[in-house]
Amino acid sequence: MVKNEETRIKRFRNHPTMKEIVREFLKKKKGAVTLEELTDHVLKNVKLVSKTPRNSVFSVLKRMDDVERVSQATYKIKGK
Repeated sequence: MVKNEETRIKRFRNHPTMKEIVREFLKKKKGAVTLEELTDHVLKNVKLVSKTPRNSVFSVLKRMDDVERVSQATYKIKGK
């Protein structure tokens, strides 16, 4: 590996994943959170280069086992 690649990989691993950011945000909130609120919070913490960051956050939510959909575009941690 080139030295630049090693540095870039190490720096990336020091940041929390989008899944971890979403999980912590949902745990801090008392009730359900809208997809728009989640997207805004994730964009403050992670630089997304995708054209549709909302869809990226939605994709992460759909793959998380400990998150449930409460109503349209509203999610919460299971058991809360």
